Amino acid sequence: MSDPIETLNRLFDTLREASNRNEKSTDKLIDQQIKLIAEIKNMPITEIKTALKDHADQTALDKRDIDSHTNEIMETLRVILGKINKMMTVFALVVTITMGTYVVIRYLAEDKVTVQNLKQEISQELKEEWKKEQELFLQKIKKEIQNLHEDNQKY
Repeated sequence: MSDPIETLNRLFDTLREASNRNEKSTDKLIDQQIKLIAEIKNMPITEIKTALKDHADQTALDKRDIDSHTNEIMETLRVILGKINKMMTVFALVVTITMGTYVVIRYLAEDKVTVQNLKQEISQELKEEWKKEQELFLQKIKKEIQNLHEDNQKY
């Protein structure tokens, strides 16, 4: 085994080395903090604030522009939808009127055939009645003529 004093010396040497390393690390850390503080002091914070403010202002302007364009687009869409609704209403009316006209014309055409048939029947009946009347009238005339001939022959 080794000597206790030697072990103790080695322990103190290790402690001294650790303390020296610790001191160097602390010095480096302090130097880095001093550099960081200098960098932060040298940073253009006012410029960054100004840039951020300008960016916020520009964003607000852009938002207003976008909102106005969106409103214009929405208004245009409302106008287009109104026109489409009117067009659909007109189209529905045209289809309704066309179908109504078709039904009426179809009914009138069928009714016209019926009316024409009725006219033909009435005219046929009238012709037959006229013929009968003419025949009766002719028979009366013939009778009168015969009566006149008979009266003339008596004299």
